Amino acid sequence: LNGCTSSATTNVIVNSGQVPVVTAAGPFCEAGTNEILYASIAGGTWAGNGIVNAGTGEFSPSQAGAGSHTISYTVSGGCATPGTTTIVVNPMPVVQISTQQSTGCAPFTASIIDESIPSGSVIWNFGDGSSNSNQPDSVTHTFNGAGCYDITVTSTSQAGCSTTTSFPGFICALPNADAQFSVNNPVHGLMNPEFHTFNTSSNASVYSWDFGDGATSNLFNPSHTYTEDAGNYVITLVANNAGNCPDTARLSVTIQEELVYYVPNTFTPDGDEFNNVFAPVFTSGFDPYNYTLTIYNRWGETLFESNDTQYGWDGTYNGELCTAGIYTWTVRFKSSGNDKKNTKTGHIHLLR
Repeated sequence: LNGCTSSATTNVIVNSGQVPVVTAAGPFCEAGTNEILYASIAGGTWAGNGIVNAGTGEFSPSQAGAGSHTISYTVSGGCATPGTTTIVVNPMPVVQISTQQSTGCAPFTASIIDESIPSGSVIWNFGDGSSNSNQPDSVTHTFNGAGCYDITVTSTSQAGCSTTTSFPGFICALPNADAQFSVNNPVHGLMNPEFHTFNTSSNASVYSWDFGDGATSNLFNPSHTYTEDAGNYVITLVANNAGNCPDTARLSVTIQEELVYYVPNTFTPDGDEFNNVFAPVFTSGFDPYNYTLTIYNRWGETLFESNDTQYGWDGTYNGELCTAGIYTWTVRFKSSGNDKKNTKTGHIHLLR
């Protein structure tokens, strides 16, 4: 006011009033890697759930967790409101599977149901060396070899988030018993038809025998004697184990009539009541419909032939009684228990 002058100088900083724009990011999967966020104005500070570095804008989806998160970016100076963005973090699928039956006898076909949350596409690995399957919801697979199998499932949600989970020993295909046996002799005669079994089964602990005539046994190596009735019988063995995976073996045995016959060496066709006809005497074991008796003289000439065991040689030829002496006989017949054809030859002494 008195004409005296003085001056002073200062610096004034004018901050921008522009609102920063945050570059959109996401969505992310909860188990995804950390991401760096960006804004239109540098030098600001980041804040919000999941921000692990306020200066660089590093965002961690796993720390944020599933859900929608508001992220703010503030520029120093306070002349403008902070910029914001919303980042969506999608949850990782929780893999769950179930089955109504997890064990069975090999080959075992199992049905496995996907119960993952949230549901989506599924890739199955059955742990048996077979190709992966991408069937959703449920899958049916046959496990051919005995053993327990790890089932590995990769579930991918509609948002693209994938989780792989392994279920050790989830399916077990149990080994089957192997039933095998033999007998001492599959063919016996009517006299004491006893059969001895030799059990060579494996992977079995329980044995059930049926001898085909109503008789049974639970022994390891039973013996069985049939009644003296000729015929064929089927012995059945069911071998089982602790996993209840049985196996069956069968063997046919035969009880046949034994071949019993007698051929006399002398006869006297003299007209009395004794020994007037020569014929082999069959008791059992032959087929009466496959029988031939032939008588030859010393020069090989056929004197007599019969196909009936009840009709023998009376010592005549062309109505005349043959001279006393030695004659040759041949009998051909088939055994009743098989198709074996027998030929027997001998001599008969004709006496007067």
